[in-house]
Amino acid sequence: MLLLNKNDMEKIFSMREAIEACKLAFQTYSTGGSVVPL
Repeated sequence: MLLLNKNDMEKIFSMREAIEACKLAFQTYSTGGSVVPL
């Protein structure tokens, strides 16, 4: 498992990218396109 701190995340992932990733994740989940573990 890779753990990243806040500074690491800010270097590799912009806020715009984070918002787009969340948007895609919610869309995928809501259309049944993701596997949710129990």
